[in-house]
Amino acid sequence: MRVLMLSFEYLPVKVGGLAEAVTSIGEGLVELGNEVVVFTPDHGRNLGEHLFSFGVAFEGREVSITVRKREQNGVTVYTLSGDVLDTDVYPDWETLLRKAVLFGKASVGLLNSIVEAFKPDVIHAHDWHTVFALGLLKKYFQVRTVFTVHRLNKA
Repeated sequence: MRVLMLSFEYLPVKVGGLAEAVTSIGEGLVELGNEVVVFTPDHGRNLGEHLFSFGVAFEGREVSITVRKREQNGVTVYTLSGDVLDTDVYPDWETLLRKAVLFGKASVGLLNSIVEAFKPDVIHAHDWHTVFALGLLKKYFQVRTVFTVHRLNKA
C-alpha cells in the first residue's frame, strides 16, 4: 500500500511526542512492506536535498514554495519551505493558522508534481494542523483518508 502522511513534526524535528509517534508509524508501515511518503513543513531547517520550487496563491499574492527530499529509514520525507512554513514549528496562534493554510496549498502543489510517480492509496494526517491539507488533497485527488488526533489540550 502507498501511504502519504502529513505532519508538522517528523524526526529530527521534535517539539513534543508527535515526532516520535509519526516517525514510528511511518517506519513501522515500511517494515510491513508499505511505501510511505511524508509531507511536512521545513520550519527553516533546510533538511534534505533541494528538488524544485513552485508558486502558490496565498493571501492575495504568489508565494514560492521550495521542496526538499530525504530518505530516512525507508521513509521518503518531503519538506515544504517558503514564507510562514519557515517559522518556528508552532509559532503564535495567528501565524500557526496561516502556516496550516499555506501547508495545505503547498501539499496539493507537491502531490500534483509527484503524482505520476507516487499516488497514495491512503492519506494519514496527524493533528489539527494538517486538516486543511487533508481536505484539499481528498478533494483534488479522491484518496481515502485517516485523521489521527494525538493530543487535544495544550496543558
